[in-house]
Formats: sequence, C-alpha cells, structure tokens
Amino acid sequence: MGIRIEPFAEAYSPAVREFNNRVRGRSGAFEFPETASPEWLPPAPGRSIFQEQFLAIDRGEICGGYVLKHQKFAFRGAIRSIACYHSALSEGIAEPRYEDIADMLLDDALRRQPYLYAIEPQRTPLPEWKWTGLSRKYRIVHSARFLQNMQSLRSTPGRRFALSLAALTGVGWAGVSLYQRLHGKAKPIPPVTVDFFDNFGAWTDELWARCAPQYPFAAVRDSETLAVLYPGGKFLRMKVASAGKLVGWVVALDTQMQWNAQFGDIRLGTILDCLALPEHAPQVIAAARRVLERRGVDLIICDHSHPVWTSALSDAGLLSGEPNLYFGCSPALTIELQRTEAWESAFLMRCDGNMRALAEFAHTLL
Repeated sequence: MGIRIEPFAEAYSPAVREFNNRVRGRSGAFEFPETASPEWLPPAPGRSIFQEQFLAIDRGEICGGYVLKHQKFAFRGAIRSIACYHSALSEGIAEPRYEDIADMLLDDALRRQPYLYAIEPQRTPLPEWKWTGLSRKYRIVHSARFLQNMQSLRSTPGRRFALSLAALTGVGWAGVSLYQRLHGKAKPIPPVTVDFFDNFGAWTDELWARCAPQYPFAAVRDSETLAVLYPGGKFLRMKVASAGKLVGWVVALDTQMQWNAQFGDIRLGTILDCLALPEHAPQVIAAARRVLERRGVDLIICDHSHPVWTSALSDAGLLSGEPNLYFGCSPALTIELQRTEAWESAFLMRCDGNMRALAEFAHTLL
C-alpha cells in the first residue's frame, strides 16, 4: 500500500510526535499538532468556522500533514464556505524519498476544497496560485523602546550599538518624531466614543448585514463567528460610535512580547480585526489607535488588503512598511475573485489566516 492521506485520528498521536522529532531542527520545520482535536477552532455541531487536520501515512509512519480552517466568506453578498490551507509540513525537508509529499498534501486539500486560500509571511511557491501582499501599517508610540527592541533593525553589532545610543541620548526620539510628523500626520476626523463590550450581540449581525454588500470578498463577521474567534480573555473588543450611533467595532491585542525574534520585549498593539461601512473606516481606525496609545503600547501594527482601510490607516497617522503577510489563493478561487472583480478590493486582515502562527496571538494563550 502506498502513502495515503486521511483525517488525524487520536491513535496516530504517538506517530506524529515521532514525526516531529525527525524533522525538528530542519529548515522550515515547526511542530505539527500532536492531538487529533485542534486546540484552536475544533469542530463542533452547527459551527461554521472550524479546523480539520490531515496526515500523510506511510506504512504506519507519519510523513506529513496539513490543516484546513473552514470559514464562510461573502462573495458580493453570496455566502460560500471556503478554507484556509496552513501548517503544511512534509518529511521531505529531512528525507529526500519524501520530496513529493508536499505536492500530495496540496492535491489532497484541493480535492476536499477547491476554493483554498492562504495567508503566509511569504509567497509560498504553490502551483498556479496567485499572491498579493497585505499592506503593513505601523505607528511608533515609544521610540526608545522601539529602537531598543526591534530585532529586525538590530541585525548587526554596529546597528545595535547605534540604535541603543540613539535611544539613550534622545536622538532616536527626535528622529522618529520628525519622520512620523512628515510622513504619518493624522487627519482630523469627527469625534467618536469607544465602549468596551463583552458579547457580540444582535447589533453585530445588523452591522454585518449593512457592510457585507460593500465588500466584494470578506470573511463572514456575524455574531456567531466572532464569538468563536474572540471569546474574551485578552482580546480588546471595542464599539465605536459617532453622535451616539454605532459606526463599527474593533478587536485589538495589547501584548507584552518576551524575547521575540522580531519584536524583542516590545509592548505590541495589534489592530487584529474591525468592521464598518467604508465611509466610517477612518473613525474606527483612529479610535483604535487612540485606545492602544492610551494603554501604553510601544508600537501599533495592522495588516489590511482593502484600499479604503489602508487609506484610513494612513489617515490615522500609521506609516507604510514592507508587507509582512501575503494572501494567496488556489486557481479555482482566483478565477472566482477575478470573475466578481474582487481581487483588488478583498477585505482581508491577519485574523483571516492562522492566528495561532502569530506571535502576539500565541501570547494570549499563556
């Protein structure tokens, strides 16, 4: 019998642990989940957003695996279930005889769900997939903390010395402040109020019903889905109102990073998810920035694909950086997005991918 791919059954957990041991330390390796029920978004009766895990099995040994995150998306108002393809891992990175496993995993996923997408930190070379970058926006709040911790900038001893000196002497503060005033000056917006809330209620569904037709391709953001994705804990859930009328909501994270490879020990504010009519996007983003700054974060980041929202982020004083996440979709999904003219105006954020892979989200689970 050749290699077969089937759903993860609990009996395979020991074999998955052995698989992880064999590939650990190889370039591109990570820990594949070792339990049959996903820790994040497990299947549940009646739930429309959930994950499934699949394993490649060769004579009782595990030689690869992948995960599908099933979720409903709106295609110009028409609702369809598609899937995020992520966490694909093949023993081909350690054993040449398994070099075809990666292609087998993808082919199996496409047979189960032709409408696949991925949100990854780089353009993964998947056959015939189309990729585009999500716009990265950022705002430095505390320049000294930023310069002392941003590991991606402190890549050499010389840079580390120069940035630390700039942080200690105040030169860094002056430089960052001047740069942000020149390139990230916030535009005035009508005043808004912000209220934190505990539950996504009927108001969430009413807002989604108004917003869905405005976005040609967006994950369903109704109360049921949002309650599963953001069940409390460290998620900052905010209602934004103008003149007493609800205009949108934001879900953010305020995360104290620890020895992170990119952010060091920075206190990171992430605008993780949001929704509003396009004309209210500037008010919602400005409110999120204000809340995160008042909480004392050192850096604010947000990744978005929709041009109206990227403009709103710029209007709120956030600067543009190199893309940190890329959206890719299978040939079938590419054709559908191009048919509905949704490719250039898809509504996608970092929350629409595998949030477990995001460092600031993982911290909420500790």
